[in-house]
Amino acid sequence: MISYLTILFVAWWLSAKVEKLRITNAKAAKNYKRVLITVLTCFIGFRFNVGADYFAYIYDYGKFLEKSYSETLFSSDFAFKLMAKFGSLVYDSPTTMFFCAAFLFVLLFINTLYKYSEHFSLSVVLFILCGTYLESCNAIRQSMAMAIIFSGYACIRERTLGKYILLVLLAMAFHSSAIVMLPLFFILSCPAKLNKLLWPIGIALSILVSYSGLFNFAEMITGKAINLEEVAYFTTSVNILRVAVAVAPCILVPFLKKGQYEKLALPINLIILNAVLMCVTSQSAYLARVAMYSNAFLCLALPKLLYNLRIAKESISGIKSSMLVCYAIFWIYGIFNSAGLYPYQTIFTSH
Repeated sequence: MISYLTILFVAWWLSAKVEKLRITNAKAAKNYKRVLITVLTCFIGFRFNVGADYFAYIYDYGKFLEKSYSETLFSSDFAFKLMAKFGSLVYDSPTTMFFCAAFLFVLLFINTLYKYSEHFSLSVVLFILCGTYLESCNAIRQSMAMAIIFSGYACIRERTLGKYILLVLLAMAFHSSAIVMLPLFFILSCPAKLNKLLWPIGIALSILVSYSGLFNFAEMITGKAINLEEVAYFTTSVNILRVAVAVAPCILVPFLKKGQYEKLALPINLIILNAVLMCVTSQSAYLARVAMYSNAFLCLALPKLLYNLRIAKESISGIKSSMLVCYAIFWIYGIFNSAGLYPYQTIFTSH
């Protein structure tokens, strides 16, 4: 556990330096940001046997290299496979694949946070504590797709559908599940006044859709048959604490400053979307993976809501501290209870 706590506090310290310097010394801030990206990349890029599918990816790595480039281009998740093949030209090892995936994932997240977060250090800490950072160890391809979608935050905010569609298509080249974020664009980018109408309709439709329908949709976008009787993972319920953690941020919405709802429409939409997705898919750990996309945006949305509450600044500090403690407890609990995350090892220390 010491390794995980160390990376958390190092990331916190580096991001705090970036936040402090980017106003007075932009060059120094960017240098610290590069160090932050390097540290976060190396932690997950040089891991050994960390992640539920670690050895499955090592096995697949050999299969990726066996296929020709033409075969790879017409296969599912071809961008990830091409990345593995190109990486092998530099150094033929599964570690190269893991490192390249880690670098792209961290680079897109940190650069996006640096550009759009007014509270960079808090966003980086939430990026880790909300589980997004370590998801890249358990769901590598989907995490890369998630990072690409996350980098399109400006497209959602500015309602530039064309650019957003291109990003979704690129994300789908890494993991086909990214397509679910295409129709959600219209909910996320809608003005605050329409939220009161669209969210009840969306929730009602979600409740009406049967689980069999959701699994049929999952089969369609993944191209893989799902047998609910043979694999327990498909019908295993999500931990109730995980659902509660997703719903909890919604408590902040009624306490926002008056007149801020239009300005904060996107953060509000992201918070509610994450809660809805987690609730709707709570009876299937497999379907709940789609909430990874909305959960990733919490590190941008939560600080924006937190610092626009109609309460005293001292109270905001208390709420922030309490929130971080709660997330930290759940984060530590998740590390001990997630397959393959504990204990942490590197390729340099493994035996």
